[in-house]
Amino acid sequence: MVEYIQWTMHPEDNVQLVVLGHQKSGTTAIGALLGRISGFGMSSDPVYMIDQGSAEVAQSLIHQPKLLRQYCRRRRDLFSQKIIKDPDLIFIYPSLKECYRNSKFLFVVRDPRDMIRSICNRLALKGIHQKILLSKADMKNGNRHWELILSGNLPRINEAIQNDSNFILNLARRWNLAAEIYMNNANDMSVVKYEQFLADKEMVIKKTAVEVGLPCVRPISEYIDVQYQPRGDRKVDWLEFFGPNNLSGIEKVCGNYMRALGYPF
Repeated sequence: MVEYIQWTMHPEDNVQLVVLGHQKSGTTAIGALLGRISGFGMSSDPVYMIDQGSAEVAQSLIHQPKLLRQYCRRRRDLFSQKIIKDPDLIFIYPSLKECYRNSKFLFVVRDPRDMIRSICNRLALKGIHQKILLSKADMKNGNRHWELILSGNLPRINEAIQNDSNFILNLARRWNLAAEIYMNNANDMSVVKYEQFLADKEMVIKKTAVEVGLPCVRPISEYIDVQYQPRGDRKVDWLEFFGPNNLSGIEKVCGNYMRALGYPF
């Protein structure tokens, strides 16, 4: 009865873990496996689930972050599961923390060179591209959400839309902003590096579950290698994929936080 009242009056208090990061950083796989091992339900990308790629909800939350509590109570099925995974929510972290006051937060990070390459693979874009702006017609299965991300407008990146910019550098700046938010709030978040997860998935999931206070009640061995998102092409090296200009641009933009997070040049 108490849980029912809590769900009715304060559905956000039902959330035990919020998984954050950046698109194509492993948030889906790690969130899903944490749901498996704990036996808890996970809501994957609630913002995207509502607007289906139109970015209307995403933009409204970026501009008015305090609307999150309203969405949480209006769409409890999406915003009040035990585990929530949504990369876009990292960019409204102060309001996120205020809303989910009793929750733990997990930041999933991946080398920006691999992350950006994976996004390019997902959208069938070339890493050597110098184009400043892309429309959804330029992408495979593109939509308004991706269009805004690649243009540096979800959220608005200060240095985006300049003559020396392109969508690769906009993605680098977006990764950098997410990393900055994590570094500024590291005392409030746990962190998982996607590369460590790939090296020993089961161990990392068990360790992370304990760290964020989730029970380990179910085996996950049979789910460890499930492909939760389309896999990018990891065989092509960074220099070949991006070319020297874009690669050096990524490392220049992201360099400080790459070093802080242990990613070598």
